[in-house]
Amino acid sequence: MNLFEFIAICGIVLGLVLGFGAGIDKGIWAALGGAVLGAVFAYAWYVVSMFALLTLAYLFLLYRPMFPRCRSGRCRDADYTYLYLDVEATGEHKRLQDSMMGKLLRCKCRGLYLDSLRDRRLRFIPSGRQ
Repeated sequence: MNLFEFIAICGIVLGLVLGFGAGIDKGIWAALGGAVLGAVFAYAWYVVSMFALLTLAYLFLLYRPMFPRCRSGRCRDADYTYLYLDVEATGEHKRLQDSMMGKLLRCKCRGLYLDSLRDRRLRFIPSGRQ
């Protein structure tokens, strides 16, 4: 269970308890109806807050992408793939990743880049080092 699931479950349980407590003075059916209504309101609050959080994250990534355009100017942020997900990450690629403390990426137009954790920058690797 992750944090967001935990928040959703806690919110729904809290809505059930508060709704049940608010309706208990008017009888058992009012208490059960209040519990259901409290759970529905808690779930609606959760959905709206998660939608707002995801919208903010999307806007942040839209205006501050993870990767810049490639050197040729054709590839955008979503056009990069990590080489450790590919079959071709072997030998020299592994040594380069280990020496620079980073991960190798390849854009759609086949340019090789190193996302260096040590320097916190994206470096272009010339074709001679491939």
